[in-house]
Amino acid sequence: MTTPSVSTHALPLTARESLAEQMPILLPMLVDAAAEVRARGWQEHDTLPQPGLVDIDAAQLFLSAYGHALLARGYDAAHVDADANLLGTYLWSFLNFELHHRKLFWVDESLAWMLAETRLDIEGRELRLPFPSFAIAFTDRDTLEVAEACLRRDDACYLRGATLKILTVHVTRVTQPDDDRSTGIELAFFFDDGSGRDWPYIIGRSLLVQADARLDEILASHFPDVDPSALSDIFQSDELRRLVHLVINAILFTTSCQEPWRVLKSPVAQAAQKATGWGKGKKARLVKLRHERSAEEVFHLPGKIPIAQVRALREARRGEGQMFARFMVRGHWRRANASWEDQRVRWIEPYWKGPDMATVVEREYVLKK
Repeated sequence: MTTPSVSTHALPLTARESLAEQMPILLPMLVDAAAEVRARGWQEHDTLPQPGLVDIDAAQLFLSAYGHALLARGYDAAHVDADANLLGTYLWSFLNFELHHRKLFWVDESLAWMLAETRLDIEGRELRLPFPSFAIAFTDRDTLEVAEACLRRDDACYLRGATLKILTVHVTRVTQPDDDRSTGIELAFFFDDGSGRDWPYIIGRSLLVQADARLDEILASHFPDVDPSALSDIFQSDELRRLVHLVINAILFTTSCQEPWRVLKSPVAQAAQKATGWGKGKKARLVKLRHERSAEEVFHLPGKIPIAQVRALREARRGEGQMFARFMVRGHWRRANASWEDQRVRWIEPYWKGPDMATVVEREYVLKK
């Protein structure tokens, strides 16, 4: 589903790259850990079980070194254990991502807006992952505002009140024991303000996707061993539900779009290829670029509405909610006819009913002297 492209992206550092700014040995360790897992006969369709880090020497050495560093700085054992366990949850997502060759999707601003306005009205059997483990990046302001509102519900969040720069969501398929009728999906939301002062903040959300369940019902699902009453309020929040809704629609889009995914190269990789013979000034700019732009190649998922119109529509929704709803018909998913050769679901984009879109957006103003 991919097509070559010479274009480059402007994606900020993703969650794993942001954490690697503070832990430089993180990325080489993930490469070593992935090689160790593959050497044991790991299959490409597999994902690493959640307790799987225990048996991986490279990961355990990394966590041990981190724990000893904290002890040397005077932290007590309870703090060290809590931090190491938290870091282990980051590593689980990042290592599965590495094992599946770091497949990263970047959702265009206008597409993110359209997917947020698309209903989830099909059955769970239609939700297929493009890869067993991959990541989706969002940098549009609409999505980040929802993410910021989500974090404001968490009093313990160290990014509470911060202006976010990127939301990276790692998606990993997990196997549910003794249940071949459903698919487990682990979503790890990494919130990052790009300051480099703190780790990207993580919120995990587990979904149990049953074949005959409606996807809008799956938004509230959880694994069998989870007690919903014991969950924090943030897991019941409308903001987190909206983020999960958006991610599921983005996944559906990756596996249903008719056009090949557009590949965007990293500007870091492109600049590094030309760096031979560069002087100190150009090399300094390359170093700066490495701290600002992701080194990953990405699949760019584009939108069709011009960005200027999306921003105007966003303001129209805030100021004229009823009029906005009257003219915009929300997007939805449609199952393929049983006689069609291509059985992928079809995305019916949000569309406008009534006057031209400009009529909805434009306003008349009277200039006062």
